[in-house]
Amino acid sequence: MYIVSWLVASMLVIAWVIFSILSYRGLRRAQSLESIEYTEPFCPLVSVVIAAKNESHAIEATIDSLLAQSWPNLEIIVVDDRSTDDTLPKLRKIEQYHQQVTVLAIDQLEQGWLGKNNALQQGARLASGDWILFTDADVSFSKEAITTAMQFSLDQEIDHLALSPHLIAKGFWLKMTIYFFLYNVMIIFRPQNASWPRSKAYVGIGAFNLMKKSVYHSVGEHQQIALRSDDDLALGEKIKKAGYHQVFAGGSSLIAVTWYPSLPAMARGLEKNVMAPFHYRFYRFLGAMLAMTIFYEGPILGMLWGHGESRVLFLLAFLIEWGLFALTRTYSGVSGFWGLSIPFSLPITVFIFLRSALLCAWRGGIVWRGTFYPLQELRQQSTKNR
Repeated sequence: MYIVSWLVASMLVIAWVIFSILSYRGLRRAQSLESIEYTEPFCPLVSVVIAAKNESHAIEATIDSLLAQSWPNLEIIVVDDRSTDDTLPKLRKIEQYHQQVTVLAIDQLEQGWLGKNNALQQGARLASGDWILFTDADVSFSKEAITTAMQFSLDQEIDHLALSPHLIAKGFWLKMTIYFFLYNVMIIFRPQNASWPRSKAYVGIGAFNLMKKSVYHSVGEHQQIALRSDDDLALGEKIKKAGYHQVFAGGSSLIAVTWYPSLPAMARGLEKNVMAPFHYRFYRFLGAMLAMTIFYEGPILGMLWGHGESRVLFLLAFLIEWGLFALTRTYSGVSGFWGLSIPFSLPITVFIFLRSALLCAWRGGIVWRGTFYPLQELRQQSTKNR
């Protein structure tokens, strides 16, 4: 057991050192955008495209924050995707009083499409702007959000800018789980490295995906990712592989969203996209869950039950893990002290992921906003885009 303890501790340290090498430089060069006033003489039209389904509780506030933007050349296109509440009547009323707002209502979903992806593509086809901002129906924008993003994009000659929002979460357990989820994304997918041409990392964020319309058209629009439940990431992957200048930046001072109001809501919400990064292959998913458990729980368990001086190596692995978490605060605005909660948030996250995978297997697909999408079709789309 003594030798096993040393072997496991050494492997964990090596693994976290590798993660550090892959992530550290990008995290150290992290950019977090702060609000700036409008000064840009060149003012291209920005078309904001929103897909909304049963968003009656949030859609008015989102559009109000967009109408208050300081960027002087803006149009807002909202696509109602078969809502069954009073989202559409509210949108029609807003459209009546604001010329900047255009509302498109979709009554039926085309075969071979996820509802949101279809809605975003239909909305983008109405866009008159040279730039398109894809966003969600429950995002709150500061007055200078689009101005700041556009001036940054024009100054840096960016083709695609993804901003991470401030995530509003209530309650210790929900915050802990959300922060861990985002940290895991940062060190596995490394979106902070997306701007490096030689890096395979890419990024896409549903709350704020700003891109040139010409770039969107050149990568095949949403039609190329019609059945991808992780549409924001999938679109970002297409853009990066096409060689465009893609940048990820912190936008916690510019945009805010309540990602999920509770842990049960988070569990239900993630049913739709947990399997997407694994191309809906369950053996890949299970391998990832095992690796996550070893990497995140191994250091703390080793410190408690390791043998002899191997505990020092387990402690070192945990300190590296915590240090990387602290570096992500440039994007998230989250205190590094939340890194101490990783050993407690991992079991919750794994439970949520396993639940989603089991439901996907049992149903033979995923259910998203009341529509069923067969597993075979999802796999075919995912394989097609690889």
